[in-house]
Amino acid sequence: MEKEKIARLALKNALTTGVFKQNVLLFIEHHLDEVEPGYWKTHFGTTQPTALQVVDKLVLQDNSDANLLDFTLPDDVTQYLLCVTLEGNQIIDISMES
Repeated sequence: MEKEKIARLALKNALTTGVFKQNVLLFIEHHLDEVEPGYWKTHFGTTQPTALQVVDKLVLQDNSDANLLDFTLPDDVTQYLLCVTLEGNQIIDISMES
């Protein structure tokens, strides 16, 4: 899926470019604080994964709207999503939703 690739690239770029960086880091930091260390160790091989490691492991949730892609952590560990909104192939927004 082309839009998924665009969305994943935007999430990675947000960590370095500053565009939507605060929203992506909010999602990651919240979960690093709230999720048990054993989860991180199992899925990432460390109890303190980097932001990029977390972004790389996000899973796409099923969604009928092709312009809204919802990503979350593996194994349903959270109710929170990182929502990437697209207009065509342009990223309009990245936000944390519940």
